[in-house]
Amino acid sequence: MALYLVSNVSGGRVTLQDRSGKLHLADCLGPAPDHGAELHGIRPNLGFAVLSAASTGRMHPVAFVGINCSATDLADRHPAQSVSPLPATAR
Repeated sequence: MALYLVSNVSGGRVTLQDRSGKLHLADCLGPAPDHGAELHGIRPNLGFAVLSAASTGRMHPVAFVGINCSATDLADRHPAQSVSPLPATAR
């Protein structure tokens, strides 16, 4: 099971940061999780996934559209989204 922190929420898209600091981009297929939320789910893979919020157990269906992205990749895919990884102490 993978652990993600929501590092950005914008326009139905979320940027997820995994334990190793890698960034992933996903489209929300339901209500978006809150910024800073801890989510659990499958390892990142393009396509559909259901992630669960650690604090509430709420399910968040998403579609991964970018895996192991750089901040530049994310800006190219969603220019309105400013990405700044969460500090190491938040992981």
